[in-house]
Amino acid sequence: MKHLIIILFLFGVFNSAHAQYNFFSVPDSLKENADYIVLEDYMEFKVLNPGEATEYIRLVLVVNNRFAGKYEDISILYNKNLKLSDLKAEILDVTGKRIKKLKGEDISDVSAVSGGSLYDDDRRKVLHFSNNRYPYIIFLEYTRTYKGILNYPSWNFQTDFNTSVVSSKLDFLIPEEMDFSYKEFNLNNPVKISEIDGYKKYSWEEHNLKAKKEQEMLPPVQYFMPMVLLAPKDFEMGNYQGSLKTWNDFGKWNYHLNKGRDELPLKTYTHVKELVKDAESDIEKAKILYEYMQNKTRYVSVQLGIGGYQTFPAEYVDENGYGDCKALTNYMFTLLEKVGVKSYYTLVRAGENQDDILTDFPSNQFNHVILCVPQGNDTVWLECTSQKQPFGFLGSFTDDRHVLLIDENGGKLVKTPEYGKDINKQLRRLNITVNSSGSAEMNMKTIFEGLFFENRAGIEEYSFEDQKKILYKFYNLSGMSLKSAHYDIQKKRIPSVSELIEMHVDKFASISSKRMFIKLNPFSGDTYIPPKNSNRKLPFEVKRAYMQTDSVTIHLPDEYQIESIPPEKHYESKFGTYSFNTVKINENTLLCVRKLIVEKGFFQAADYQKYYEYKKKIKRADKAKLVLVKK
Repeated sequence: MKHLIIILFLFGVFNSAHAQYNFFSVPDSLKENADYIVLEDYMEFKVLNPGEATEYIRLVLVVNNRFAGKYEDISILYNKNLKLSDLKAEILDVTGKRIKKLKGEDISDVSAVSGGSLYDDDRRKVLHFSNNRYPYIIFLEYTRTYKGILNYPSWNFQTDFNTSVVSSKLDFLIPEEMDFSYKEFNLNNPVKISEIDGYKKYSWEEHNLKAKKEQEMLPPVQYFMPMVLLAPKDFEMGNYQGSLKTWNDFGKWNYHLNKGRDELPLKTYTHVKELVKDAESDIEKAKILYEYMQNKTRYVSVQLGIGGYQTFPAEYVDENGYGDCKALTNYMFTLLEKVGVKSYYTLVRAGENQDDILTDFPSNQFNHVILCVPQGNDTVWLECTSQKQPFGFLGSFTDDRHVLLIDENGGKLVKTPEYGKDINKQLRRLNITVNSSGSAEMNMKTIFEGLFFENRAGIEEYSFEDQKKILYKFYNLSGMSLKSAHYDIQKKRIPSVSELIEMHVDKFASISSKRMFIKLNPFSGDTYIPPKNSNRKLPFEVKRAYMQTDSVTIHLPDEYQIESIPPEKHYESKFGTYSFNTVKINENTLLCVRKLIVEKGFFQAADYQKYYEYKKKIKRADKAKLVLVKK
């Protein structure tokens, strides 16, 4: 009996071990708009020396409803230099009582190799949290040990939209003789600094953060989310010691990491010299060798070695014909070097909608490598991972952002080209012939320049049947039947695609009694209106500027005459300009001209309602219809 009492007592203690995590104790204000409620999010990151650290994580959160699927699978990265230990994962009920301890089939151990990777050291523990009753609580705890450090972790106190936070805390410990950098954003509480057993301890914590609704056109998260960024000033990775006190220091580390990997086999060296012997300029040499590199190599991610930061030698790429962004860029650098053309291995944070780096916070904020070929006032930038990219054109993946040029003297921040409205152009001429039944024959020529080039790049390689599948998504006009499509590709420094298509559109015009209604510009390109939000609190951003023009000639059926033409429209604002005008050429022909200029900009929340009204006026104007009446 005594033993039974002890067993029951221990069982009760065990099952109430998480009693402090109770959904019912969460204030109602934190439940509003919350798919997730973070009860506790805690990290202790302890730096032992420039090359070693330990990280302890404890996460407890409420999955509030069946629409909240983000945390059903949680992935934890590890590799030979990042050891994972003391993993504990449980599902609790709303009172903190354990429902299930994850084990066996609940935890997958998988390679972290992506679809584009050939080799990768990384693996992941994937924890499968699932429960058919809501709300429920996830409890996760683990430790990781770092061997080789280039990055200290950042800490987001509120990790996502529709997520409220009861408590989030970061403890950062570093030996007294070491230093580091940190940068704070949108915090309610100041850092607390103390000393403990030869370490400096920095503690940040935030409480009772209400859930934010997701909004469109947001600027970088540092403008509205509470967070802390950390970075080492001295670090060690793979026995290579480095400094992040300045950008120049980080460049020196990268240079020495990759030094001596710029040799070519004699056969290749002789061949490339022969290729450029008649070139009249360094630009011409670079173009010849860039196209040679594109035809000879392909991109394959090979994330081995020192955290994926050290390039494979140029000889490796030459022999195998593939490499990752580092290896292909280094190969192109080597080709140019051997014919006397100076270039720079360049670190960049890539991504079509990726935010720029923080230039006042030296740290490893990069995920990609490109090549810079300086030529006085005519600098050429090369994306070395694409077999089809036009020479000297970066595109939306790496345009308009700060990058780090690297040479033997260190690193230097510069900016990649910004493609503005004078470059990003969509120019369209549409000819429409409408018959008395309302059907129409159309031929349309559209030129896509600058970043608009990406909208059609590569389409010429598809069969017409496949082209039609693509074009029907762009030109979603009821009753449309494509008859032909032709493309002219100009792979210049500012590339363009000329698209010429013919189509038949059944019942293009609508007929009611003796009247016919014709939409004046059926393919107007910018009619999207963002959601209305008169109470918006967050700023918004238009990331790129561009221009669109549409010239539409409409031939009317002889049986009808014009009853009314929509009035001219012209709108100007800080967001851009819009105009739409219709001119009568003769009794049966009209010319409609639409022009839209979009300005890049960062705007405060107070401007959002003006932006919404401006876009709404454009959409209304784009719906303008011509009214005909039977003669």
